[in-house]
Amino acid sequence: MSEIQTLQELLEKAQQRDIEASKEILRRISDKMYFVTRLYIASHEEARSVEQAGLKKVFARLKEVTNPEWFESWVSEIVRKEAISRILPLTESTTSSNLYTEADEIPNHMAILPETTEGKKYQVLEMMDKLSTGARAALALHLYDGLSIEESAKLLMSTPQSVMSWITEAKDTLMNKGFNLGTLIVLMEKLNPVSNRALVQKMHDDIALKSVEDDVLSSVFAQPVTPVPTPSFPDLPSTAGNTVEMPVVKDDNEDTMSSLPVTPSEAKAPQDSATQVLKKKLFDDDDEEVDDYEEEDSRGGNKIVLGLIIILLLMLVAGLGWIVVDKFGGGIDLGSIFGSKKDTTSIVASSDETQEATPTPEVTPEPTPEAQDNGEVEVVIESLNIRSGAGTDFAVVGTAYRGDKYTVVSIQQTNDYTWYQIGDNQWIADVNNQYITYRK
Repeated sequence: MSEIQTLQELLEKAQQRDIEASKEILRRISDKMYFVTRLYIASHEEARSVEQAGLKKVFARLKEVTNPEWFESWVSEIVRKEAISRILPLTESTTSSNLYTEADEIPNHMAILPETTEGKKYQVLEMMDKLSTGARAALALHLYDGLSIEESAKLLMSTPQSVMSWITEAKDTLMNKGFNLGTLIVLMEKLNPVSNRALVQKMHDDIALKSVEDDVLSSVFAQPVTPVPTPSFPDLPSTAGNTVEMPVVKDDNEDTMSSLPVTPSEAKAPQDSATQVLKKKLFDDDDEEVDDYEEEDSRGGNKIVLGLIIILLLMLVAGLGWIVVDKFGGGIDLGSIFGSKKDTTSIVASSDETQEATPTPEVTPEPTPEAQDNGEVEVVIESLNIRSGAGTDFAVVGTAYRGDKYTVVSIQQTNDYTWYQIGDNQWIADVNNQYITYRK
């Protein structure tokens, strides 16, 4: 089965509120959508919030998707618009727009680029985080999405002259910070090729064509018809009211994406997994976009609540009965039936026998293995996860930051990472010396 066929199958299931299919779709797109939001927003925490708000709208409008080929482009547009709406209105740039021409948009193909996609994303965000909000938004629309100056101005609710000023400001700032605009252009093209941009236009053409077809068909079949009586069927057993809780899905790229640049005030902030958006917000009762899902469940939910109330009342009546029997019938020990700690304590206290306390055995802690000198590692990125084992499926137990040095206890190699043990149940990962420096 091809990738498009697999996605088509997942979309059909997700449109029927299949949680596992929705979870798999979210796993495929969440990392890319976080990068899209970070192009416009410097704050890691705010970018996560914008991403979750955008993905919530995506799943609420999932039935609009008719072609899986342009699904990711459709999602990117929704998330991008959510990010832009969060930063508007923008502060105008004071830089002269006459200093930027098409000659400035020459790709630097001689630049040495990171080999991995995550490395390229890290380098792009390192440059973008040097810019003002208006400059990074104009540069993202023009270089990453390939929009014209006029198209970018319309999305930013500004003028073409302002967009030119922001891009000029971005070029000057990058040059002053020791970066090259031509290198950024090459990185943008690697992460979002021209073929992907063409797919966005195809998506809009498909949607426009479908709209025209719907208009034509609606006029053809607009003749009045005699309604056919609907046969009645017995009510089926209701499954409504059962709360579906979306499990948290672990992203395979969490270790690398978590190391993308963040501001100093956010460096040690915990990173919420983007895949929790379905659990937290997708089927939120208060959201107008998904209220139609909840209306059909209300009747069955009321029945379950009524049943629970009846059970609790029966239990209360039974408890009162036991108390009456114990008080007037004599001899029934409620403490022995319900295991009440209070009753047991009072019986022991009134007894003439003295019960000797059983000494608590001392537990001898197992000795921690002594660290072997297998060299030293130093973290060279902003932040990096520390896990309890050599693999991304192990839990995160801490965070290492730029400049932190550790003595290596042991080294393990997996398909994707080289793992260094820096303590008892403490491991950090590396790919081609991009995240840490290892010295023997």
